[in-house]
Amino acid sequence: MGVKHITIKADNYDYPYSRGLLATRMMVTGLDLVDAYKTAEAIALELELQDIWELTEAKLNDLVSDILEKEGKILHATRYRNFLKFKSRHEPLIILISGATGIGKSTIALNLAARLAISHIVGTDTIREVMRKVLSSELVPSLHSSSYAAHKSMKEYVSPIYNKVIIGFEEQARLVVSGIEAVIARALTEGISIIVDGVHILPSIMDPKLLKSPNIIPVFLHLSNAEDHMMRFHERAKTKVMRKPLEDYLENFDGIRIIQDHLLEQARLHGIPLIENMLIETTIRKILDIVFERIEKLITTPLKT
Repeated sequence: MGVKHITIKADNYDYPYSRGLLATRMMVTGLDLVDAYKTAEAIALELELQDIWELTEAKLNDLVSDILEKEGKILHATRYRNFLKFKSRHEPLIILISGATGIGKSTIALNLAARLAISHIVGTDTIREVMRKVLSSELVPSLHSSSYAAHKSMKEYVSPIYNKVIIGFEEQARLVVSGIEAVIARALTEGISIIVDGVHILPSIMDPKLLKSPNIIPVFLHLSNAEDHMMRFHERAKTKVMRKPLEDYLENFDGIRIIQDHLLEQARLHGIPLIENMLIETTIRKILDIVFERIEKLITTPLKT
């Protein structure tokens, strides 16, 4: 007789029980990979002891909640159930991650998307690149520069009482925000969950109705220590290909920090959570805390018909 395998019966297909897959699902609750995998192992053992080799996804999900509670992980069990309830509503979750250049927004977006099973990530730099194809540098020169260097292409006079870096950045952001809002509006209309990350997510120039939508969750990442921030650029240069030479970021580092201060002020003015992005896992857990606080409210709100 061959080795028995546990089979999970979904609505339209069957698939083999996978400890790795289930562990990944449970990580949405804030569990780390080791704890999630141990729980997945405990569930497999429980099924084998009960001589259960075939079960529905609903039964598996009930078992996950029960095992988490038995292990004393009450918060994680509650979050697991709430996430399933939210998914069953088929409504979108739109997370906006803002922060200055080099803070680590894209890394957090990728990790968060994996936890929340979100398959769509859009960077505001991508939106800007698309807009560059439509709007020439002669027409809008600020759009064809980096966010921290947009002021260098400005032709208009800027009074010394204003910070030229911020003026240039906001001029570029106003253009990109129109694309961001279009992406968000499409996601809301089609019920698609999405993560948008980028420096151009600026509350002061975005439609306040969008930011107040219960399905939209904005967060701002930052690094308080300038040396930690600068080290991110050095680390990135060692591990992956950068869009610009390291020297370009270092030469414009003061402007990057000026933009961060401006974003922090914007976040505080609009009551948007600020998260110090020192450790990936810590940042992810803090964002998940915010996400699940919102999910708990959403699942108790009647769906609009």
